[in-house]
Amino acid sequence: MKVFLTGQPRSGKSTVLAKIIDILKKKGLKVGGFITPEIVVNGKRVGFKVIDVYSGEEGILAKVCTGVEDKPRVGKYCVDV
Repeated sequence: MKVFLTGQPRSGKSTVLAKIIDILKKKGLKVGGFITPEIVVNGKRVGFKVIDVYSGEEGILAKVCTGVEDKPRVGKYCVDV
């Protein structure tokens, strides 16, 4: 089964997905894919992590550009590819 979840920013997509992942894992199912929770500092979103659901491995997906990065941009974020 493949699931693709979309919605407005801060609408609860990550929360719903985390609950679904937890339920499926408790049932003994293997769950794979990526989640991209926001990184918040002092109440402001400053970027996004990327987490491999199966392995738990984490990395930085994107962060607010400071103007000196030579990286692809999406809006105000520089993407770490």
